[in-house]
Amino acid sequence: MNDLTLVELRTLVERAVRPVRTTAAQKMRMREELLAHLTAIFEEELTANPNESLALVRAAQRFGNIEELTEQLQDSVSRAQSVGAYLETFLQSPCPTEAFTFLGAARYASRVSVFVLAFNLVVLIVLFPWMLLQGEFDTGRHLLFAIAWPVALAAFMFGLFFLSLWVLHAQSSRAWTQTAIIAALSTLLVPAVTFAVVAVIVFDVKTGWESARTTLPLAALLSPLLVFGMAWTFAHELRQRREWVSLEVDSIVARLSES
Repeated sequence: MNDLTLVELRTLVERAVRPVRTTAAQKMRMREELLAHLTAIFEEELTANPNESLALVRAAQRFGNIEELTEQLQDSVSRAQSVGAYLETFLQSPCPTEAFTFLGAARYASRVSVFVLAFNLVVLIVLFPWMLLQGEFDTGRHLLFAIAWPVALAAFMFGLFFLSLWVLHAQSSRAWTQTAIIAALSTLLVPAVTFAVVAVIVFDVKTGWESARTTLPLAALLSPLLVFGMAWTFAHELRQRREWVSLEVDSIVARLSES
């Protein structure tokens, strides 16, 4: 099978999968499964007739009606996956991973942190009556901690996503000095959040500083790994997305008809 034939097979699959409303991860699984199925059909046809063009046409015919296949794929999407698709639409940035700008990366990281903050506040509101009955809020400090924790987690997520996108940009540009700076900054992410939370809750900067210092050794090891791991994940997903999104799905029917 030559590269052009593989592109044709992938284009057929993408034409069926692209309109489906589901999560990006689920779409990728659909693509991989359908491509494996279509490739097997094509190889069967190629064994029967060594003409690749004819084998491709027959494989496309056996693959089935694209519109019907899209409907079947959409029917297989669960409610949770549909909700996940809407959530991804909300979180999607104007492609900060493709053309990095500090504003674009900050916008994307802000959306993630706002979602995390809103989710945790909803959980807190739901659990608040139960906590009152259990005596969890005997003092104002307990209430302050319950509010500070979602804010701190949202701040942590903002820093994590922003630094990961910055790493992705620096690595793609082979800016190793920037990469080293980001690695150094990432070690301060957990201590900074810890300091803010503790200082606010106990109203003591010194205690906040001591708490932040205790987290520094572990953060120096784990935070850069987490940031660089997320950057690698972003890069991997971006490469996959480009491979499929760049396919010209509207022209596949005309090319097969000509064949």
